[in-house]
This record gives sequence, C-alpha cells and structure tokens, in this order.
Amino acid sequence: MLKNRTGSEPLYKQIKNYLDTLIQQNFNNTEFRFPSENQIAARFHSSRVPVIQALKELENEGKIYRIQGKGSFIQTESSIQDRPELHIGMLLPRLYSKYVSEMIDGAKSYLEQHNIKLYICVTDDESQKEKEFIESIRSMQFQGMLFFPVIHNTYSDAILDLAISKFPTVFIGRNMPRLNISSVFCDPYNQAYHAVEYLLKNERTNIAFISERSDSSPFYEKRMKGYQAAMQHYFHDTNALAAEIDFFREKTPESDKAIEADICSFLDKHPDATSIITTNLAIVQIYKHLIKKQVPPGKYTILVFDSAERMDFIPYQNLIIIDQCPYKIGYLAAEQLHLQITQHATLQNIDVPERFVAHKSNSTDISPITSINIQE
Repeated sequence: MLKNRTGSEPLYKQIKNYLDTLIQQNFNNTEFRFPSENQIAARFHSSRVPVIQALKELENEGKIYRIQGKGSFIQTESSIQDRPELHIGMLLPRLYSKYVSEMIDGAKSYLEQHNIKLYICVTDDESQKEKEFIESIRSMQFQGMLFFPVIHNTYSDAILDLAISKFPTVFIGRNMPRLNISSVFCDPYNQAYHAVEYLLKNERTNIAFISERSDSSPFYEKRMKGYQAAMQHYFHDTNALAAEIDFFREKTPESDKAIEADICSFLDKHPDATSIITTNLAIVQIYKHLIKKQVPPGKYTILVFDSAERMDFIPYQNLIIIDQCPYKIGYLAAEQLHLQITQHATLQNIDVPERFVAHKSNSTDISPITSINIQE
C-alpha cells in the first residue's frame, strides 16, 4: 500500500482528503471541475492508481460524478437533475428462463442505484435478430450494451464488428476471450471440474456426465473438457461415463422422444453410476427414467447446471443445483459497463464462482437430504 514518506496514512487517503477539501471549498460553484487524474498524480508524485481509488470512493459515497471525456464534478441536487441520462441496452436470448430473470434483476439493481435506464431486447436465440438488435442499439442513443449472445460455433460478423468498433459492451453469462470485450460469467470448465470434486468429497465415485453436444458451442465444449480433465486427474479416464445429447435439435414430439430415448439408453448401459452431472434440459427425462425403473431414491446424487425452474416439483432427495449466481453476474456486468462508459475502465473478464445448493422441491412428501453434506 502506498504511503506518504512522512506519515502512515495511505496515499490514496491523502488524495481523497485533498479532494474532499476541494469539494468543501467549491460546493456552490456549479462550474467547478476537479483537476485531471494526471494533474492530481503529479501533485502527489504518484501514479494514477491511488488517484483512481480516491475518486472511486468519493463517487461511491455520492460526493462526485464523472462524465466520459469531460472529467469529475461535485455532486449536488442540481447536478443530478442536469446530468445527461444514460441509456443501456440489454440483449438477451430469451425471457422465460429463471437464470435470465435473475440476471436482469441483478443488472437493474445496480443501474437503478445510478439512475441509468435499461432497455431489454430479446433475440429468441436467432442470429439474425441478434444482428439487427446490435445494429439498432449502436445507431440509437444508447451509451452501452449488456449482451448475452446467441450460441454460436464461431463468432458472428455482428459480434466481430462490435469488438472492432469498441462500443462499450459487456458479455453476460458467456466469455469470448479472443475478443476485446469485457465479460462477466461463471466459467463452464470450472463448473464441471468442481462438480466432480464436489461428488468425490461426498464419497461418490462412479460419476456420469450428460450434456449438450460439445460441438454445438464453445460453452458446452468447455464443460465437457472440465469433466474430462477432472476424471483424467482423479481416475485416469476421460469418457467412460459421458453422454452428449442434441438438446437443440428441431423441436417436435418425435425429437422429444428421441432425446428421452438417448438418455434412457445411456443410463441403462451404465447401471454402475452412482451420481449424474447434467443440465436442466435433461433433468425431467432423467427423473422419468428413474420412476419407470423404480430406482431407489438414494441411489443417485444428481448435480444440475443452471437454474431450477424445470425442477420445482421433482421430489428427488439427492438433487443439487450448481448455482451460477446469475444475479451477481448481472450486477457486476452492469457495474463494469458503467465504469467503461464513465471512466474508460480497463476491459475485464470476471469469473464468478459457482455454488452448490440443495434443491428444495415444492413437493411436501419427501424427507430431507441426508446422504451428503451441503455447502451453502
């Protein structure tokens, strides 16, 4: 921590005190603008790091506000009323998902604190709609965009153009590391790797993995690689109990039956499995299979990626949600975008750790989970 040569107070605190003095001296001066970050750094013979820290604390305390390209100003009631209002677009694949709803709630929580207007656009998982909305947001009076992209095997032209343009954007729920765009996400590789470790800590060893096809998107490929890496590390075996199912095939009654048949066939081939790591796309079919086969409730421990909206009425005892913390992702993404717009913040890729949470069914006739320890 930087300190003054003659005192013990951290340097950023000294800078903050100096700025506080300027606020008191100029509070009624509506045209007062603080010295630039470089000017303040030169005054204290320091880098810009403690200056930025001091300004950020004052902004969080509501004493100052910052306008991109103009500088920092004293926050007063009149300045709040006169300040240009920020407008943010939020591009989402769908609205009916609990995961997405919680992500929206997190973003709104941050944006409402800072008087930022949020406009939501829904792509329905269609690449063409995504492209059109990106173009609309960039051409209208929006200062930035929160973006949950449609699943692609490769980067679309619209996303590549977005990266080149440097329009303030933060990916939410997805990480595209080769692009110069910030992201806030729960890493799929770590999710799967940690899920295997979680089961091992709870004495479950024959671990099956049922997922979307890994060639459908980099996201599902990373999940599969995380599972394979953990199985290789602990068992020197990568694929023995892994199944890749095409959940995103064209929706028809026949396709639903085919998905269920694929899952049942896999489980029948591996009766030695004692636990399953899967997606919420598969949980209903898995549960139907367990009922048909009259599998004892304690045989499997099931870990499920994503939110639990499809599982509210599944009375299965050993069901654990791998919570990707969408509320936190939405909140942090909104904060990161705001900093990009107002302070030219450095681009960041923020990995939000997953949590393992016991599923609480709405069914009333089941006993509590007792076979494993739950980490809240």
